Parts: sequence; structure tokens; C-alpha cells
Amino acid sequence: MTVKEASRRLKWSEAFIREAIAQGAVDFGVCVTMPGSSRRTFQISEKGVEAWINGKKTTSQSQFGATLD
Repeated sequence: MTVKEASRRLKWSEAFIREAIAQGAVDFGVCVTMPGSSRRTFQISEKGVEAWINGKKTTSQSQFGATLD
């Protein structure tokens, strides 16, 4: 799911979505900055966003197909 799609679904600004994910305030996405770059890349789980909307906040990154141990 794109940041734009998540923004539309949650009714939050795109900037807010990006910062919430980057700061770890929400658990439906991850933010990666590659070494030597200032560009951030976001991966957002559609399933995680839907769970957030329905009040069932996810507790792991498993919706991305991997855990971060």
C-alpha cells in the first residue's frame, strides 16, 4: 500500500503517516533509509492499516512476511 493510499484510508496527512511510521508510533509500516542516502522508503501493510482502522492494532511486523529479531 502506498503512503497516499494509507493517508486516504486513515484520513491522516501523508507527512503524518511517514513520520508515525519512521518514529515507530504505528505498527503497520516500516521505514528504511539506505546507508549513504537520506531518502526514506516506506513499506505499508494493507492488512495492518485495516486492522488499525478496525481497532485491532497489530503487535508484530509479521504482516511483512518476516520478523525483526
